Amino acid sequence: MKDLSPSDCDVCLAQCKTQLLSCLPFQKGTRGGSLFFDGCFLRYDDYDFFNETLGDQDSAVCGTNGTVGGGVYKANALELVRNLSEVAPRNDGFVVGSVERRNVSVYGLAQCWEFVNGSACRRCLAHAVSRIASCETQEARALNAGCYLRFSARKFFNNSTDLTTPAHHGRRSLAKILAASSAALALLLVVAAVVFFVRKNVVTRRRERRQLGALLDTVNKSKLNVPYEILEKATNYFNDANKLGQGGSGSVYKGVMPDGITVAIKRLSFNTTQWADHFFNEVNLISGIHHKNLVKLLGCSITGPESLLVYEYVPNYSLHDHLSGRRISQPLNWEIRHKIILGIAEGMVYLHEESHVRIIHRDIKLSNILLEEDFTPKIADFGLARLFPEDKSHISTAIAGTLGYMAPEYIVRGKLTEKADVYSFGVLVIEIVSGKRNIKDHFSALLLYKVWSHYGSNRLSEVVDPTLEGAFPVEEACQLLQIGLLCAQASAELRPSMSVVVKMVNNSHEIPQPTQPPFINSVMAEPRAKTVNITCNHKLEHNTTAFVPNFVATMEKISEQMRSNGYGTAVVGTGGPDTNYGLAQCYGDLSLLDCVLCYAEARTVLPQCFPYNGGRIYLDGCFMRAENYSFYDEYTGPGDKAVCLNIRKKNTSFQDAAKKAVLSAVQNAPNNKGYAREEISVAGTANGSVYVLANCWRSLDTRSCIACLENASSSILGCLPWSEGRALNTGCFMRYSDTNFLNKEQENENSEGNVVVILIAIVSAVIVLVVGIALVVYIRQRRYIQKKRRGSNDAEKLAKSLHHNSLNFKYSTLEKATNSFDETNKLGQGGFGTVYKGVLADGREIAIKRLYFNNRHRAADFYNEVNIISSLEHKNLVRLLGCSCSGPESLLIYEYLSNRSLDRFIFDKNKGKELNWDKRYHIIIGTAEGLVYLHENSNIRIIHRDIKASNILLDAKLRAKIADFGLARSFQEDKSHISTAIAGTLGYMAPEYLAHGQLTEKADVYSFGVLLLEIITGRQNNRSKALEYSDSLIIMTWKHFQSGTVEQLIDPHLVLDDNHESNVQNEILRVLHIGLLCTQEIPSLRPSMSKALKMLTKKEEHLEAPSNPPFVDESTMELHDQNDDPFYPLNAADSLATMSHSSFYPR
Repeated sequence: MKDLSPSDCDVCLAQCKTQLLSCLPFQKGTRGGSLFFDGCFLRYDDYDFFNETLGDQDSAVCGTNGTVGGGVYKANALELVRNLSEVAPRNDGFVVGSVERRNVSVYGLAQCWEFVNGSACRRCLAHAVSRIASCETQEARALNAGCYLRFSARKFFNNSTDLTTPAHHGRRSLAKILAASSAALALLLVVAAVVFFVRKNVVTRRRERRQLGALLDTVNKSKLNVPYEILEKATNYFNDANKLGQGGSGSVYKGVMPDGITVAIKRLSFNTTQWADHFFNEVNLISGIHHKNLVKLLGCSITGPESLLVYEYVPNYSLHDHLSGRRISQPLNWEIRHKIILGIAEGMVYLHEESHVRIIHRDIKLSNILLEEDFTPKIADFGLARLFPEDKSHISTAIAGTLGYMAPEYIVRGKLTEKADVYSFGVLVIEIVSGKRNIKDHFSALLLYKVWSHYGSNRLSEVVDPTLEGAFPVEEACQLLQIGLLCAQASAELRPSMSVVVKMVNNSHEIPQPTQPPFINSVMAEPRAKTVNITCNHKLEHNTTAFVPNFVATMEKISEQMRSNGYGTAVVGTGGPDTNYGLAQCYGDLSLLDCVLCYAEARTVLPQCFPYNGGRIYLDGCFMRAENYSFYDEYTGPGDKAVCLNIRKKNTSFQDAAKKAVLSAVQNAPNNKGYAREEISVAGTANGSVYVLANCWRSLDTRSCIACLENASSSILGCLPWSEGRALNTGCFMRYSDTNFLNKEQENENSEGNVVVILIAIVSAVIVLVVGIALVVYIRQRRYIQKKRRGSNDAEKLAKSLHHNSLNFKYSTLEKATNSFDETNKLGQGGFGTVYKGVLADGREIAIKRLYFNNRHRAADFYNEVNIISSLEHKNLVRLLGCSCSGPESLLIYEYLSNRSLDRFIFDKNKGKELNWDKRYHIIIGTAEGLVYLHENSNIRIIHRDIKASNILLDAKLRAKIADFGLARSFQEDKSHISTAIAGTLGYMAPEYLAHGQLTEKADVYSFGVLLLEIITGRQNNRSKALEYSDSLIIMTWKHFQSGTVEQLIDPHLVLDDNHESNVQNEILRVLHIGLLCTQEIPSLRPSMSKALKMLTKKEEHLEAPSNPPFVDESTMELHDQNDDPFYPLNAADSLATMSHSSFYPR
């Protein structure tokens, strides 16, 4: 479609080419096929169909969702498609638009194929309108032989055209010229702004020193801070014997702390305020997330000569070390590989979906997966990770990552979603199963291509790592490879989410057929990102504090230029010895996509020259250079040389052809923007040829380019008679080979149009210069104020990032937030405290739990809750924001949840109507997922001990969040149970816990089962004391289950009047069945929470018959109620379910 960019169109066409093959073999009587995507159309046949506008296969495809806004939406849709069908034939066959009336919007697109003329286009679209008018849904498409028509309730197109004044062809050409003029105008404005804003003076340096001083002061007060001297001593002064590895930004050392704990210390090379952003990005993100499959951050330090990050020590090296055999020669068996894949997937699900904030890692690869002694995987290195707001479909960011793991849409457009991580995971899975790298010494899509081709020929088992020697389940290995291909599909939308991937790996979800991975067809050729040579200067940089951020900024500026035209220069600095001058250029046969990949490799390798003040790198597809002086006019230098590759010695005929090709390139390049490619056949051979590429940097004039190429040709011909040679000169690059390394020639745009655009751009430039001069005075006057404001924001951001790591709140701040604990802000009251709503100075709403008792006994519960919940992070757990114990009361600060607790709904006759079965089911699932995280997925196993309706809070979207961790207990993995004083709420406590005080996760499972029964029936398991000797809800449910009359217990609010009542009732009865399984008397018969979650979400999962629930003789016990705080309690005084402590004593 015409609203797609060229790169998007290429990707769409690649998908078409892949899908169209499904027409083979042809069905009887057919010789062709057609395929409609929302972005493109492809058809082929065995006859001339180019004049067809209508055909037998024309159809309308209606969506599945009903319309919004009733008849208003349908009326708007019909009006829109009729308007589109009238305008498109007069607008080169394409138009998009929208209609909005009475707050109901509808969007549409109409397009005729290029070969369909005006009248035929009009007939085709009129027919499409008549077809699409029958759709009573939000979405509809008409798929005709000569046109395409679509309407939708959401905006799906990339641009818009005015329906009332359609643009004609001439106007579109004028628009292109105006666009080029605007671009030239913007470019010169940017250049003018850079000239004035990049200069730094003494005031700026003083401000930076003040900021760094304030930053250090904040760090010293942070709970994450570790003194530099301690870390230095822990590593024996960073002794090489303790070195674990080295990456682009620093080295990692093993250290032993004074208390004997072994840690891993990441020592960063760069210590400027700009690099501090990356440093604190990792500190903030990883310190706020906790999962068994994520490396734990223990602390940090920036008070010494280097910035340091302190992690838990993971003793079994990285996954890369194992698969490469670099440190460990013993190959990983199949069971371990499967465990690693599943663990990585679960860690990524937590980052993408289960954490309070969505996080994209951006650098999932073998070397960032560390292994525990039992081979539990842990995802490491969050330096590139990014937060992802829930209301965003993507975020735009500078490209960063590792070549071979980056998703195509991220490389091409810089648009980042979770699906970029999914792509990296897919590559990782294929690498783990095959034992091969997707990237070795240079860029290669060979691994993905090999797996894809083997998948097409049903030979996936041949890809599995041969070191396994056949000791693996063939079907399971092939399924994992298929999952890898699904995750590595070219289309981001087709890739599964990580939660679906986990289900696939666990064999609880169907594995669909994958489409073709990217970079296999003509969309991408070969970026030739192999490093030929890197040369670093011999002089050290002058001032790290200024040089490093200048260098980083230079690379970022060049990056944007490379993505648009394959060439970039940038200057950052004040003009002194710390100023950085940069240049990068891709060779003329590379596409922009290949160019981005090649430059990504160059900018990764060149920083290895630090701490020297410059260097240059030659790759087979691009070149990059950085210096502290202007070198753009240089074409020769002392570092010029030839690199000969002695693969094969060639005969005289080849040498003659090589000389001829090289000289031809030298003659042709200056007349072709400094670029030439040659191919000359070798006499006396059937297929032998010489291939030559020559390229001058675009910064050179014609005379300098000729001189550089002549020097290069002289040196490169010295490589003969060898089959390969390269000339690496200051101003140019030249290569010859007997192997065809050249990419397909890129198509040139219309030269006449380019001339017009250039002329208009020149005129625009003159205008811009006049405007720029007029703005100079204003810019200079505002410069100091803007710098000061920018510096203040940077300092505030860095200080704030550390401050949020602390849980401590001032009592006076919280007192003010609640208006001195005013009764109007009171949310509820319990046995030993009250909950208030508060509003902080920044506008955030919070819930403040005010504890009355400050004695030692209550302090234990207080600090227990602070310690446990502050180490947890999950979407279904209430988030603890802070605490305060410095005032007259102990205070806990939580996120504010507007819908309060679940018991306010299910036990209330009126509010119960607000929770239909769908909402209750999602509350059940959310609670189960939170408990699975506590029991199995957090760094420590945690038993809540007080799961009940009043401790399940609901946010604005009625999502469940488990609250009140005052009674929670951590649980060591090597223990079968822990013994503790009995505490909890009567009716929710498991019988073995009541009888023996032995606590396991199955006690929480029992409480969860009671909660299920309460949600379904709308009744409390514990009612008022007046009903003390009546049957409990569990016993009542069990009796009805035995007699087959369970449906009599279902909450009347859940009774439905539509045709789906039987299906919903079956689902309710299944959940009730699971509730009885969870409340069985024998703990070993109760399912684990992960098993219970699987039974709830997987309808085909078999359910065992439940055994008897416990029958507790209450007459043998005397109850002493201590009404504890329920966080958001009911006001009803007769609810025993709001009591958090119930202690039992023998009489």
